[in-house]
Amino acid sequence: MIVTLIPAAGASSRMGGRDKLLETIKGEPILARTARIACEADLGPVLVTLRPKDRTRRKALRKHDVTVIEVPDADEGIAASLRRGAEKAIELILAYDEGDYEYSGMMILLPDMPEILSKDLKAMDYIFQSMGGPCVRAETDGEKPGHPSLVPLHVLREFETLTGDKGAASLFEYERVLPLELPGDRARLDLDTPEEWAAWRAKTGIRF
Repeated sequence: MIVTLIPAAGASSRMGGRDKLLETIKGEPILARTARIACEADLGPVLVTLRPKDRTRRKALRKHDVTVIEVPDADEGIAASLRRGAEKAIELILAYDEGDYEYSGMMILLPDMPEILSKDLKAMDYIFQSMGGPCVRAETDGEKPGHPSLVPLHVLREFETLTGDKGAASLFEYERVLPLELPGDRARLDLDTPEEWAAWRAKTGIRF
């Protein structure tokens, strides 16, 4: 089983009062778009972390078959979402796979990357399954690590050690990590500020 985690409990602190996850692409909030491509990849359950009582982001997800996990300590940073997501993913994997966990893990799919496609998630899963369940990480230019990433069950057990806002990259240091090179810059392109959103829209011609 592959569980996909979308960590969406951030505060959009660089958006000047706007919520970057509710910025729309062709009428669809980017958070909803991310949930949609995760569901379309059809790899397994999709989890989304949110701040408690975040009704607006929860409403954006209403059309998609996802499980929302509330993160009371979201102010700590992304590690809080990763810990809670990993805890739930382990629970789901152990309940589903009945002792055969070699090819089970969790995909970490950031919610603010506008060019990631469902076929990218499927390609990552293919590498994971065909190569014996290593860590898999998207990259660009053959050397620059990016997102999403896919980690096996034994690495998920280490997520409880994560703190702050640094993500899971430190856990890859002693693991076999296979790359998935994605075209262009889409493995590293995320949109955190109004200026980045405006520049991306101007470059692509994709409007609200």
